Amino acid sequence: MKTARELFRKRGLRDVNIDEICHELGMSKKTFYIYYESKEALVGSIVDADVALYHEAFRKRLQGKDLVGMTVEMLDVYRRGFSDPDRRIREDIVKWYPEVFRRHAEKKMKIFKGEFRELFDRGVAEGLYRKDIDYELCVLQMFLLKRGILSYLRGDTTVLGHRRSAKSMVNNFMEVIMSTFLTEDGRLRCRALMEMAQGGRKQIDNK
Repeated sequence: MKTARELFRKRGLRDVNIDEICHELGMSKKTFYIYYESKEALVGSIVDADVALYHEAFRKRLQGKDLVGMTVEMLDVYRRGFSDPDRRIREDIVKWYPEVFRRHAEKKMKIFKGEFRELFDRGVAEGLYRKDIDYELCVLQMFLLKRGILSYLRGDTTVLGHRRSAKSMVNNFMEVIMSTFLTEDGRLRCRALMEMAQGGRKQIDNK
């Protein structure tokens, strides 16, 4: 899986075949087929591993944080999508292995909806999230906005006739999410925490 991922990152899914993966590992195709019945099965195992890692990392990032901190962490997950080293692999999976992508999307959506439901209910109870909005529509909105970001990454960098930078796209995305979900108190607290986090990153960069 590690070797295949490295080759896929460099050249894309379609241009790497089983022979090349086996050659890189110094093993026979017969040995390969002990573990995977096809290249698609290998791609599927990479996707399943990614989903498991995503869930584990997500839970760790939320541990020990209050509600506002958890919200900022969730928004940051989307911001980091712009620097995802496996972005090319994910885009190729969508294009060449749609069934694998569908399974991957369903698993990830289930994880996300479970985590966000808990966060959403707590936010409403604490007065940080609006109680007059439809939860299911909010989740759908987040995924539609993320699709817009993916389109941007594929080269569609114009919005309403104007060329946009990656930074402005991320900032606008986060503003839309905050305006949709959060009360005025929630927005103020989120922005303050994000500014503190941004200031900390700048200090690290300067060092």
